Parts: sequence; structure tokens; C-alpha cells
Amino acid sequence: MEYSDEQIVFDLEQIKRNGISDSNGLSFSAYKKTLKPKFSLVWRDIFLGYLALIGISAALIIFQDRYAELAIVYVIVGALLIGYFQAYLNLFMHEAAHFNIHKDRELNDHLANWLICILTGQYIKNYRIVHWNHHKFLGTPKDSEHSYFEHLNWRFVLESLFGIKALKTIFGREKDEENQNQQFDKAKFLQFLFLGALLNGIIVLVPFFFGFWHFSLAWVLGMVVFFPFFGALRQLLEHRDELAGPETDYSKTDHGKLSRMFRGPLNRTLGAAGFNRHLLHHWEPNISYTRLKELEGYLKDTQIGWVIEKNYSTYFRTFTRLFNS
Repeated sequence: MEYSDEQIVFDLEQIKRNGISDSNGLSFSAYKKTLKPKFSLVWRDIFLGYLALIGISAALIIFQDRYAELAIVYVIVGALLIGYFQAYLNLFMHEAAHFNIHKDRELNDHLANWLICILTGQYIKNYRIVHWNHHKFLGTPKDSEHSYFEHLNWRFVLESLFGIKALKTIFGREKDEENQNQQFDKAKFLQFLFLGALLNGIIVLVPFFFGFWHFSLAWVLGMVVFFPFFGALRQLLEHRDELAGPETDYSKTDHGKLSRMFRGPLNRTLGAAGFNRHLLHHWEPNISYTRLKELEGYLKDTQIGWVIEKNYSTYFRTFTRLFNS
């Protein structure tokens, strides 16, 4: 089978797996069986995310005593970093949705709910329904994760920064008919939304009570302004076609499948938990991100290695090509 350039770059899923083998003759089906999750790496990366948040929080508290005259600078920088690393941690909910943070599936979900989802008021079983519909309907109006339907311009940036997109996403999931048909748990949705709000309220109000209001302000700005922005922007950069015009309403018209591979300085943080190799994740959704680098290396040693090479980009390059294009 021959492929056009557009198919090669944008639709790896069209390639049949049963004919793939590397230079040593190892078939893809045999190689795939070796790619078991490395749970220790998952928890190392989650720990590093929490460590970053703790470090940023401590710095904000210390700076209030020592550099109060620079408050406007470090509060904004602190808020940006809090939002960035909240977005980083939130990506591990995705790994849990694929049962890849613990080998016991029930414990996988408990750990996800109480160590990751609660930070943003989400519930893993509901998210799993939403996310599977993203895989099932990628590139169509039925896609449940669809920031990429929208044109990247100043309106997108401002709506993301002011939490408008986050609210649309959260409450859109609860209303989505496809989710309702798959036992979307409304009670758990409301329960974890409340618990998330309560947790963030405690994080903000306790330091405020003790006089550390610079930290409290930075946390609010981080969660309300920067966290939704990074989440919406990342998803758009992963899936938005450079040829997609602003005049087309992709909630009614197929956008088409597209996923990218990212290199560059932001790929391990903005694209944490395997989102920097999003093309490979959509090709083989159940392989843990802890093995995607190895999968990438294997595929580059096969007859489709040049296909992988054609899909590389950077977040900055993709942003500049999509913004107002």
C-alpha cells in the first residue's frame, strides 16, 4: 500500500502492524509483548511534580519576607509555575486512565483519585469514559477532548487564561450524551468537584490566615488562569492541523486525525506522561508512556522509521505555525 504525504504525516494508524519488523527481524507483535509499564518511573515523575509545587510554594513564602517590594514579579512568575506544574501532574491522570500507574486496577484508580484527580476535582472512572471517546472519535465532531477544534488566536489564549475553556470542559463532560450512555457517574462528578474545591480552598486559606497572602494569590492565579491555559494549548498543539482554516466549524465537520511527536526543551514537562510522543500513544494507546521512547527507537529501526521522522516538531514551532494562520 502506498501513502500520500498527508497520510504519512498525519495518519500513522493507516499503517498495518502485522508487516512491521526491525533490522533483526523482530516483529512488532512480539516486541509489543515486552513493553510492560515501569511503575517506578511513573511514581518518580509524579513525585518530581509534587516536589516542584512544594519548592515553588516555599519560595513564595520565603520571598514575601525578604523581597516584598518585588511581589508583583514573583507572584506572577510563581502563579505561572504553579499552573504549569499542575498541568504536568494532571497529565498522569491520563496514564491512570489506561491503568498504568499500578498493576492492580482497583488500586490504580484509588491512587489516581486521591493523589492526582483531587487536585483538579476530577474522578478517574468518568475521565476514562471521556478519554476513550477521544481515542474512538479523534478528528470527528464526536471527539470528547476537542480544544483543537478551535483556531489558535488571541481569543483562544484569553478564554484559556480566564478559565472559560476549563469550565466548558468540566461541565461539558457531565452533559455529554455519549458519556451519559456509558454510566458517567454524576454523583462522583459532583463529589470530586466539591472535594477538589475544598482542597484548593484549604491550600489558599490556611497560608492566608497566617499572613502568607502572596502565596495564596499565586495559587489562585495558577489554578484559575495558567493551569487551564497550558492544558488547552497543549491539546491544541498535539492535534490541530496547520491546514485547518478558522472559517470551518469542526464541531460539525470532521477535522481529521492528527497527532504529533515533540522534541525540544519543553517536551518532558509540557508533554509529560508521554504526551510528547502523542502520535505513538494514539497508535498504541495501552502502552505505558514509560516505554514509548523504546517503542520510538524500535519503530525507527523498521521499514516505517521514516514515517516517525516526518512527524517530529517542537511546541514552539507548532505554536508559531498555528497562531493566527
